[in-house]
Amino acid sequence: MKKVHILKNKLAKAGAKASFVAVTTLGSASVFAQDYSAEIETAKTAATGNVGAAAAALIAVAMILFGLGYVVSIFSRR
Repeated sequence: MKKVHILKNKLAKAGAKASFVAVTTLGSASVFAQDYSAEIETAKTAATGNVGAAAAALIAVAMILFGLGYVVSIFSRR
């Protein structure tokens, strides 16, 4: 019976140590987390600029094609 109590005490101590290690490991994981909010804002700004540039390019191409089509139609009438 004495061996059972000794084994129980050892397991209880080992369990307490294991839970302490788990808590300190998980607790320190939040310390190593990095803040990427500045990089996200930079990427968002760049993406907004790219969308604006793509829209401007699309409008410019449409205007050029419309102008060329108009010039061709004028010359084909004569």
